[in-house]
Amino acid sequence: DKASDQILELLADFASTLSDSKSILEEAGVDSLAKLQEDTARSGRLARALGEKNRYIAMAQGAISGATGVVGAASDIPLSMILVFRTVYLTGRSYGFELNQPQDRALIFEALSNVDLSLVAEKQAILLGLRSLSTMLGTGNLQSLQALLGTNHDVDPLVKFLSDENGQLKWRLSPAIIDKLSPVVGGAVGAIYNARLLKEVSESAQQVFE
Repeated sequence: DKASDQILELLADFASTLSDSKSILEEAGVDSLAKLQEDTARSGRLARALGEKNRYIAMAQGAISGATGVVGAASDIPLSMILVFRTVYLTGRSYGFELNQPQDRALIFEALSNVDLSLVAEKQAILLGLRSLSTMLGTGNLQSLQALLGTNHDVDPLVKFLSDENGQLKWRLSPAIIDKLSPVVGGAVGAIYNARLLKEVSESAQQVFE
């Protein structure tokens, strides 16, 4: 738990540097964050605009991570969390909060308290399942079906339905087709989940800071 907390703190600090106040002030056309506190409607519009830009970045990141297999999966969680924290910082500073003091960290995590961060793990599980499914369709090996569905499921009826008289998969795709389809499907899953996650983060952060 301590290691996880430290990693989250490091990711939050790094995300803070990627959402510096200068770019926000330029976007808003003001010379200080304090002026953004005078008009919450303007701050809301600014936060939504910056959040939308960050969401597009997250969709691109998710698409690349989902399409690049194991390497992409390894980098996906920290990159996703950096973008999550960046959205919170962008939103908070759009409402005039400096968010540079240790006590401000409570606001950051409050903004995340209403967000379903399990979406990150769910996305990883789906991508892992897609890779297992691709392997099964390419090799015809149904032994991986149990691992794919989990030990709590009785897969015997499904195995019988999918198997021919030799116990092999009835329908197999050529490796060339799988190699082309897997990155497309994985990239789509990554982009969709990141878009959903960042939308939740942006809405929650706006509620907190407004």
